[in-house]
Amino acid sequence: MAIVNELSAYTNPPSIIVKLVDTSLSLTEVEKTQHERTGQWSDYRRMINKRWQNQVLLFDPTNARAAINLRNLDQLFSDDIQNEVDQCQSKAAKILYQWMRCCRTVSHIQSSMDKE
Repeated sequence: MAIVNELSAYTNPPSIIVKLVDTSLSLTEVEKTQHERTGQWSDYRRMINKRWQNQVLLFDPTNARAAINLRNLDQLFSDDIQNEVDQCQSKAAKILYQWMRCCRTVSHIQSSMDKE
């Protein structure tokens, strides 16, 4: 719950945090279960809650739909983004980024195994 608390405490977060939260909401498809995202941080803050945290915890990167969503995120895993996350003072941003990298790796492994 510390990640939820840290992220929802921001009133004007760094752009990398907005990008990571937006991506995680897309991956977990929170916007389809709550309300349409407007790109406003105030809307993101409302979506970062216990339900979102549970969806992150239960996210299955081997699911076919999740794999498609993860393939669309290659630009998020560039060296520039990694540097931006590393420079960010947010522990939550670093954890969220590493979670997405792990999900992407698992998805790629699953895809490779399916092709064999």
